[in-house]
Amino acid sequence: MRKEPQNSIKDHMILYLVIPCYNEEAVLHETASQLQQKMQNLCASGAISPNSHVVFVDDGSKDRTWEIISQLHQSNSLFRGIKLSRNKGHQNALLAGLMTVKDTCDAAISLDADLQDDIDAIDAMVEKYRSDLAGVSGQCAGASPSLVPWICGDTTYYWKETYSAQYDAVYGAYKTKAGKNIFFVPFMMDDNGQKVGTNEPSEDPDIPAIGYYGSGGRTDAKSWTTSDRKTHFGSWARRGIISDRLATAILLHVGRVADFVSGKVTKAAVSSGGGVSQPAQESGDTQPEAVVPTKIQSVLAYDVNAENAALASQGWTLTDVKNTLVSDSGSGKKALRLEKPENGLAQKKTWKVSHAIDAGKGKELFDNGGEITLRFKIPDDVSLNASANQYSAGIYWRGSGWPGAESEEGYIAAFYLQTDKTNINVMYHANTTSQRLGSYGPFDHDWHTLTFRFPGGGSLNVTPVLDNAAGKPFTLTRWTNAAFEANALAITDITGNAATYPVLIESLTVGVNAVAA
Repeated sequence: MRKEPQNSIKDHMILYLVIPCYNEEAVLHETASQLQQKMQNLCASGAISPNSHVVFVDDGSKDRTWEIISQLHQSNSLFRGIKLSRNKGHQNALLAGLMTVKDTCDAAISLDADLQDDIDAIDAMVEKYRSDLAGVSGQCAGASPSLVPWICGDTTYYWKETYSAQYDAVYGAYKTKAGKNIFFVPFMMDDNGQKVGTNEPSEDPDIPAIGYYGSGGRTDAKSWTTSDRKTHFGSWARRGIISDRLATAILLHVGRVADFVSGKVTKAAVSSGGGVSQPAQESGDTQPEAVVPTKIQSVLAYDVNAENAALASQGWTLTDVKNTLVSDSGSGKKALRLEKPENGLAQKKTWKVSHAIDAGKGKELFDNGGEITLRFKIPDDVSLNASANQYSAGIYWRGSGWPGAESEEGYIAAFYLQTDKTNINVMYHANTTSQRLGSYGPFDHDWHTLTFRFPGGGSLNVTPVLDNAAGKPFTLTRWTNAAFEANALAITDITGNAATYPVLIESLTVGVNAVAA
């Protein structure tokens, strides 16, 4: 199910009510009647989208509960059902419902089937969701609450390790939402997978001089914490300390290069284009060296928000391409739409836009490290083809500077976007074969960020980063093909003899690390 375009935080909130049911035939019709009226009222007032639903989760009932749920669904599409194979218990049934709906709604509210809770509280919850930022809209990006980035993260590694399913239900949906300006930062684990301080008394001591009393001093039974300190918020959060991970995420999001300030970093690493810097390895037992600031030197860039967003004005060459500056219907942002001309398919033409790159930049990228980043979206008005594979756009850079073969050319970038029958995938084109690097999941029309991170040091191992989630590194293969000109980066739809998706582009950047002397 597709979400409706959202122009602001107030518009078209998709709400799901999730109701676990076990032998509820006696109350189910009355419950459905009250919830139907409540949802109709919320829709009529514009508070929620008509695509909102009531989801009953049958927890292995022995009576007619599932039969009634089926009848409700057949008579009114508002109602949906989930049937568990056997009785799993109330909490497991609730979790199953929330896990099922989490990617198809903006908010979910759980209720018991007997409606022992006041359903009018739903109105207040919805209004709170809609109005949290209304009072400060003038301070928001573009004066719109919908454009404000949200940076969130987990709180305790104990909870993550002990209740993995619940953890994924709560935090999993945040990890792939960069296209919606939601960024996930794992506060309680560092970049090497090491745990950071929680509420163990030894990790969270009292500091009487500043009036702070840590977990060691909280022994009163009336306290909000318990003796099992590790199950509660980290000591950093309790003290109101902004961790270096959070600070770095904020700085990187607003375009500042920041170091991972652990005190043990010998060399700052590359920005992940909105994610968190990666620390270098410690060097034995020696004293930490001074942190060396890392700057990203731009090799080439396209920015639709530049004063003149026309491709030609930013040094790009256009070939058989229809390019249009548009306003994205989902976000209201400017975007560049690239697609085949009206007769492009009939003429079997492949569109391409390209930009020259200095011949020495390939070697710098391999030696110093850097990244290639694309911000893209499949337009809202384009039907996604679920019956066959279909290309959208590819990034190709044929250049020199290959480790061990610096005078010879190869494809430093040969990546493309393709849908199969289920997902939007990122692929690596290596000569006559292709390798799937990752997926953005089921078809959608969301904004996505795609980054390829080069580590430097002459390494051919490249890490794909999809919406700030780093994937498994892969190894570049040097191959040659004259389809693209040398020492230039091209964006293309790859094929001229088949339909391809148009693509919206917000920005494309190629950057090389330049460590200050």
